Amino acid sequence: MKLLFVLPEYLREPVGGIRTFYVNLLPALARAGCGVKVLLARREFAGGNDFVDESGVEVEYVRADLLEKHDRVYQESQFAGNWLMGQFVPVANAAFEQANGGDGFDLVEVTDWPLLFLPWIAQPKPKVPFTISLHSSVGQMIEYEAKRDSSRMDFALVRMFEALGFGAVPLLHANSNLNARYWEKITNRKVDVLLPLLNQKGITTKDTNGHEILTTEDTESTTEHRGRCEMEQPKVGPKGEGAGATESKAEAGLRLAGQAGVAFSNPSTSKLARDSENTSLTRSAMGPASLPATPRVRGAVFARLQNWKGCEILAEALAECPSIEIHWYGADMGNTAAGGKWSESLVRNFPQVFGRKFIYHGVVEPARVPDLMAQADFVCVPSLWDVFNLSAVEAMENAKVILCSRQAGAEMLVEDGVNGFLFDPDIPGELAAKLQKISSLKPQQRREIGKAAQESLRQKLNADILMRERLGYYQMVAGTKPETNRNCFLPDILELKLSGKQTLGRRLYEFRRKIGI
Repeated sequence: MKLLFVLPEYLREPVGGIRTFYVNLLPALARAGCGVKVLLARREFAGGNDFVDESGVEVEYVRADLLEKHDRVYQESQFAGNWLMGQFVPVANAAFEQANGGDGFDLVEVTDWPLLFLPWIAQPKPKVPFTISLHSSVGQMIEYEAKRDSSRMDFALVRMFEALGFGAVPLLHANSNLNARYWEKITNRKVDVLLPLLNQKGITTKDTNGHEILTTEDTESTTEHRGRCEMEQPKVGPKGEGAGATESKAEAGLRLAGQAGVAFSNPSTSKLARDSENTSLTRSAMGPASLPATPRVRGAVFARLQNWKGCEILAEALAECPSIEIHWYGADMGNTAAGGKWSESLVRNFPQVFGRKFIYHGVVEPARVPDLMAQADFVCVPSLWDVFNLSAVEAMENAKVILCSRQAGAEMLVEDGVNGFLFDPDIPGELAAKLQKISSLKPQQRREIGKAAQESLRQKLNADILMRERLGYYQMVAGTKPETNRNCFLPDILELKLSGKQTLGRRLYEFRRKIGI
């Protein structure tokens, strides 16, 4: 099979979890005999140098000239005033044109983030079968990050197009039961579940434009963290954007909140994240700390520092757990409700915990992550919501005790009290109770639970079985004859219509709107 994947990130650009997911998957598909190509569609990376990795996966960047063309078209269309869609729709349309609707491929897979699926669902009569892979959508980010602004028209349109579009496509799949159920409720349709593959070895890339060969430094333990811990490098965007830092997935989604006054900066410039090598800097920023009389049980969290990743409920729980110390590694994100960074909010709201029992390190080098995980007695995933959270998989793979939220997609891998522990973030006190349970375990008991996690993971995420299931799914999709769009309204709604000269009636209408009559 010849497979085309239209993605916002892959391999070279260490952005987020979507990158990790496909770095694990696509080389395995190539080794299984599939022809695999990636069309990398992201505004910051437009015009990049195409390359081929050592497994044979071809990577082509969206062309800068096509993006400029679709930016102009968008600004002359009926959506011109919609800032949020203007960030993403031109990129998606440029990628669709560059791919020629998938012509020449047996199957196209596009991601929900960030609206890369729009031109594919807008086709009246698709040329090639396609499927949408659900990772975390712009609408979901709005729901969990920018609730106070969720009534904005641009936010509302995005959520409407997701609900209508996902309901209209022939095939849709998620990577966890939790996310599948989320979309089944909204779309009133079946969503398939295809679990992620375990972490893969590093991949060498061959630049097809004759530049230096790039070798990733990812290992089985660090692949996720290169994206998740977001080692951001200065990058110049396409023409007209100026220079800026490569955004994390959440930052890119929360650029959508920019008009509401949220400002973002590189996490490495945060007061509490300037020196990730020195824990004492984080402690001293909080004031003098009282060291415990006896050693604490040490936990670790690998995630962006933000509310929906569970930083507040974790701080609340730690106030009740004197024998637990948590070390949090990841980028410091903006607080859309209070302004500023989440580290600043935690300093204000939890002065007796943050910097004492909740030790925030900021962004860390990906190569350090295996050692940091090895130093921990357990790994915590305290998310209020998460599509999957691959750090849970990584912890289990490394025989660590895992404490996972029931609202994270990885909860499906954990049997409470057997190969890890689960808690419900909606039940007050349950996280603290499970932390206290873990702190009471003897080292041998923690080792036994970690080994059970490792063994159960190898059974539940058996690479051979998962690859057979995914290949079977792709063959089924590829064998499906493309059908006329189920929602006949979508092609007309989403077609960009260039504005012509305004009639007298239109000008009068605009004038009346302007003066409020």
